[in-house]
Amino acid sequence: MARRSARKRHGHPLARALVIIVGVILIIGYLIKHAPIALLIVLAVGLFFVWCWWHRHQSRRISARTLGELRSLTPTQFELFVAQLLQDLGYRQVKHTGGPGDLAADIICRDGNGLLTVVQCKRYAPSHHVGSPEVQQFIGMMTVHHHADRGMYVTTSSFTQPAINLAKQHNVTLIDGVALTAQLSRTYGDHAKAVAA
Repeated sequence: MARRSARKRHGHPLARALVIIVGVILIIGYLIKHAPIALLIVLAVGLFFVWCWWHRHQSRRISARTLGELRSLTPTQFELFVAQLLQDLGYRQVKHTGGPGDLAADIICRDGNGLLTVVQCKRYAPSHHVGSPEVQQFIGMMTVHHHADRGMYVTTSSFTQPAINLAKQHNVTLIDGVALTAQLSRTYGDHAKAVAA
């Protein structure tokens, strides 16, 4: 509702973009009195496409700051959100590979040291704890199939103690819901909270 009222106050983004482009053209036309009209048209079209690209890129970002918001995402949205977060944290070559037949790799990327990292994402309810068998399966696929240097298992729930013990032995970082929202707070600001919304 707040988004709709903000759009009414400030106008549609496309209308604002067109006004800005026309304004830029008029200013350039005023400053360069003999500028060919073709140059102005090319400039206007170029500016319009740059704005469209930026707007599309921004609109594709998934916004979630609380554990409740994370749990309300679809499994695919959750995977894309984690991929987005990893990019914002400086991981490179971040590629979303999740879906049927992903072989326990929802995301493949490289960390700051260039190490190949495989990430498994599970958007679970609080009552669904990730156990040792799930982590064991992930470790097997991470090492045997993907030949990854390290693994990361991200969930909105929590891990059992046997799963935690197993992950420590195999260079797998476990990130539960509380740790994930704490990371969101550090990355995006203090308004991210580890509470269900």
